Amino acid sequence: MSRGVSRRAAIATAAITVATSGCLRPELGEQNSSNGSEATEGNVSPTRADPPAVEEPWTFRAQAGMATPPTLAGESLFAGSVDDSLYALDAATGEQRWAFDVGDEPRLVHVAGEEVFVTSSRETYGLGVATGEERFHADVGVNLSRPIVTGDTLYLADDSTFYALDRRDGSERWSFRGKGTLGYGATERDGIIVTTDQGDVDRLPNDVSTVYGLDAESGEVLWETPIEDDALISEVAFGDGVATIAGRYGLVAGFDAETGEIVWEHAVEKGGNHPQTPIAARGRVYFTVGATTYALEQDTGAVVWEARGGGSDVRYRDGRIYVAPNGLTLLGYDADDGRKLFEQRLDPRMERRPPAISDSAIYYVDGAVQAVPRDNEVQAQ
Repeated sequence: MSRGVSRRAAIATAAITVATSGCLRPELGEQNSSNGSEATEGNVSPTRADPPAVEEPWTFRAQAGMATPPTLAGESLFAGSVDDSLYALDAATGEQRWAFDVGDEPRLVHVAGEEVFVTSSRETYGLGVATGEERFHADVGVNLSRPIVTGDTLYLADDSTFYALDRRDGSERWSFRGKGTLGYGATERDGIIVTTDQGDVDRLPNDVSTVYGLDAESGEVLWETPIEDDALISEVAFGDGVATIAGRYGLVAGFDAETGEIVWEHAVEKGGNHPQTPIAARGRVYFTVGATTYALEQDTGAVVWEARGGGSDVRYRDGRIYVAPNGLTLLGYDADDGRKLFEQRLDPRMERRPPAISDSAIYYVDGAVQAVPRDNEVQAQ
């Protein structure tokens, strides 16, 4: 583990950004996990405050395409670019507030309080939300997972090791080495971290994956539960004491976070796809597989509803589940019964990365970052 102090300074707002209004084709302007920060329940960090209304569509272009989905936090929107920089934008106007050179392509972004954490292929940075000032960086490993933050500790995993870092300076508090490949993220609740080990990724299907419950303070293994005949590859959804994880071959399973006992298992018809990362909200688990969105009971795994239209990580906001099934349309379903309540066409170049959603706008990437007002949303019947 190595650390550097202010190795790279934040780059001031400059001509590398272009913010324009009216950039989308008019016919597509009508009517936004991680897991995005706009959700208010489950394993997704809450938005700190809604940004001011987006009055007109805007576009932000970096020196190269975008590498991460947008992350919304208060009045700022964060997105990493293939040009190796993390950008902080004014969520209402698209104006660049600051940029930070990560030194490699940014991978995942997490906002907690007044800090934004970003990972590259092997390093993680803690930056000030307002200015982009570097507070620490740590050279951790390769293929880092999304960071999670609890109190003054930052948790993340690389291909083989799970780390707990001091949030203030990036120093290592403890680490845990799995039996196979980690790196798909974790979640923490009530002092217990739930994370997964894919097993031997050179063998498909894997013989055994493992789910671990770790003590958040010490890294001690509290329990471990083997899963045969699937590779658990999603981030973890945590709700009501049950951790839910999805596998490459169609398994979705719930685990008692205190004991590791398998509470339920559900096999989905994957049709050549694998389940995307689930989220937990309102006592249920929501996820997509191919072109279908599912809602399961959190404590039993019973199917509550399924809807045609999936294809991306789900987003939850204000009683709705949002998915972007085909890069053309954003759909919103009633989280209780699966009725389609919202449909908005987007730019057909939209990449298959989950959008960020506020009360006033949808934020997504299509090489650039786009913001589209929700003023003209069409209510589905």
